[in-house]
Amino acid sequence: MDVKGKRVLAALALVATLQAGTAGAWEDYPGFLGPGHAGIAIGDFDGNGKLEAAVTGYTQGGYYYYGSQLLAVLGADAAGKLGVRTMSMLPVQLTGPLVPAPREGQADRLAVVAGEGTTSQIVILGGVPLRILRTIEAPLVRRVTAIADVDADGRLDIVALIGTGSWSDTYPAVLDYETGAVKWTGANAVTDVGVAQLDGDAALELIMAG
Repeated sequence: MDVKGKRVLAALALVATLQAGTAGAWEDYPGFLGPGHAGIAIGDFDGNGKLEAAVTGYTQGGYYYYGSQLLAVLGADAAGKLGVRTMSMLPVQLTGPLVPAPREGQADRLAVVAGEGTTSQIVILGGVPLRILRTIEAPLVRRVTAIADVDADGRLDIVALIGTGSWSDTYPAVLDYETGAVKWTGANAVTDVGVAQLDGDAALELIMAG
């Protein structure tokens, strides 16, 4: 692990110890060369009622801008001790941010784009250690930005940016969370899209920039 990677884990350790009001020792993990740009996501990935942090990194096999392949899960073990619970090496490169998919009464999931451009897929991650639970073919999806029931039909949707290549314009889209089928696409290019409840009806609103 290089200095940058150590500092990232050290900072996470500090946050965890401050929140818990306890002191703890953290280990360095071989292969974790630095933080991956797929970022950090918080959720209850094993369904035990406690939150965990999923942290991405890159390894000797690539550079950070090629994607993240290594995943660490930080949290408390059965005895309540804070630490790095598991490390996972995925068989794919994650090229977009980790996006939590909360599921009421069940373990949370993560959705993230793997691959690049026309070869991209959406992978659904879950469990501790985190692993790929299923793959959704989505060759034009560049980045997942949110998981939510956008149209209030009782089913989760994937809010994403789609485009034909790495340097092409991107357009907002809503996909079915289970099948990946495209439910809606925007006509204008944007740089980002979010989702929120901004009015009184059941459906959510999309907020677009760019």
